[in-house]
Amino acid sequence: GLGEGLVFHDRERESFSVEDTFGFEWPGRKKGMQVLGYKEPGPLTPRIDPTYVFDPEATAVCLLSLHLRDSVYMYGPTGSGKTSVWTQIAARLNYNVMRVNFDGGITRADLVGSYVVKGNEMTFLYGVLPIGMALPGTITILDELDTTGEEVSFVLQRPLEEDSALLILEKGEELIPLHPENLIVATGNTQGFGDTSGLYSSGTRVMNFSLLNRFRMMVERDYLLPHQEEQILMLAFAGKIEPLEAKAMVHVATAIRDAFKNNEVPFPISTRDLRNWCEKYVI
Repeated sequence: GLGEGLVFHDRERESFSVEDTFGFEWPGRKKGMQVLGYKEPGPLTPRIDPTYVFDPEATAVCLLSLHLRDSVYMYGPTGSGKTSVWTQIAARLNYNVMRVNFDGGITRADLVGSYVVKGNEMTFLYGVLPIGMALPGTITILDELDTTGEEVSFVLQRPLEEDSALLILEKGEELIPLHPENLIVATGNTQGFGDTSGLYSSGTRVMNFSLLNRFRMMVERDYLLPHQEEQILMLAFAGKIEPLEAKAMVHVATAIRDAFKNNEVPFPISTRDLRNWCEKYVI
C-alpha cells in the first residue's frame, strides 16, 4: 500500500490548454496559455465531473499557485466550492489528490504516521502528509484547517515553509522534502481569526498567526455568479429542467444569500443545496 514506503517513480508531464481544459481564456493579454499536468492519471487522481463549471477568476489563481508551487489558504462559506475547484483541476490535469478532512479526531499519528505490528515485527506506516509530499504530482488538501488544534497545526509549520519538508521524529528524524511538482493547499470557512457570522463558531478556532503567515497566498472564495450556477444546473440536469426553471432557482438562492448578509435569515443556500433542491424538484 501507499503507506508502506515512499519510493515513487516520476511521471511523464504534458501541457494542457487553459481554454480547452477549463473553458475560459487566460485573463489579461496572455492568449493560448498552457499549464503543465500529467500524461496519465495517478493512483489518487479524482474523477472528472462533467457538470463542473470553472470560475475563471478562482481557477486562474489556483493555476497560478500550481505553477509557482505557492501554498494557498482558501476560505469562504460552506458549499462555495473551495475543495471542488482543486479536485476538478487535479482531475483534468491528472494530479493526485491527498485530502485530509480535519476534525476533532485527527492526530499527529494520522498526519505523520506510526509504528504498527505486522507479523512478528514493528513496521512504520507513513501518514497522509508524507505520502502527499512525496508522491509525484500530488495536491495535498488540508480541508477545514480552521477547526484543528495546536498539537496538530504545529506539525504543518515546516511543510508550509518555502523549503518545505516534514521531520519525522518517530523514524530517527527522517526528513521528507516536498516533491518539486507537488503543492499543499488548505481550506476553511473563516479567514483564520475566528467566526463572525455565527454559522461556524462551533468547531472553528482562531488559528496561530505563524501558521497562517506561512501560506504564500490567501484567497477568498464566494459563491459562483448567477449565470455560472444556472449553467451548473443545466449541465447536471440536462433535458430535465428548462432554462427559466434554473434561472428561477438561482434567483431564489441569491435572494436568500442577500437576506443572510442583511441578518434577515439565519443561514444562506450553498451551491450544494441548490443542486440538491433541483434533484428533488426533478424527481
